[in-house]
Amino acid sequence: MTVQTSRLSTIAKQLSQAAIRLDNIESLLIQHYTADWSDEEKATLEDSFVRELCILAFMLQLSSSRFRSTPSDYYSWSLDKRKSYLGRVPNENHLCKSLIVQNTKYDEKFATPFYYEKYYCCIIQYSSKLNSEAVSRLFRKRMSHVPRKYFNFQFAYDCESITGYPFNAVTPLAMKRRIPVVISNAIVDLDPPFIWLGGGREDVKWFVNVAQLVDAFSAIVGAID
Repeated sequence: MTVQTSRLSTIAKQLSQAAIRLDNIESLLIQHYTADWSDEEKATLEDSFVRELCILAFMLQLSSSRFRSTPSDYYSWSLDKRKSYLGRVPNENHLCKSLIVQNTKYDEKFATPFYYEKYYCCIIQYSSKLNSEAVSRLFRKRMSHVPRKYFNFQFAYDCESITGYPFNAVTPLAMKRRIPVVISNAIVDLDPPFIWLGGGREDVKWFVNVAQLVDAFSAIVGAID
């Protein structure tokens, strides 16, 4: 065996050992944070993709996170039935969705992180409706030097190409590109302060504390519905 081959063999062994250690750390992390999860919630982690999202959530200090799979006919149910199935929340006002909006009049010369960007992830209650004019007002107020004609927010129908997630699966976790998060002030006022929203797959929902969600994504809070 040559010296170079020996070194490569040693490196490969070290990488393998490191991977095992990482797997052990991830397992310990999962065990710690999911100790009080229901059996149904724990079963969701059998999906490796959801497990990765879960670990990311914990790393972002979203310790309140839980994930729950839903039946194929979930979206045909009433909001009350969805709430009853998912559990943990008192009424349908705690069921939320993430919508991607695009400023169709965006001009790069005014680009400003968070306050003037082309895309935003807006989180609202299922029981309400996104108000695109309210979204425009929210950002016009913060960017008063930008002419009104450069604001026009519309629903982005190609959300999968933007976020990596199809409609009904969009989540601010691990989107394919960084997109600022905007949360309805009605959500921030919820009591108890917990919501269910998209969990990265169309049949997975994510439960999280609202304050943790705001902090983790430095979310903008405003009247957008």
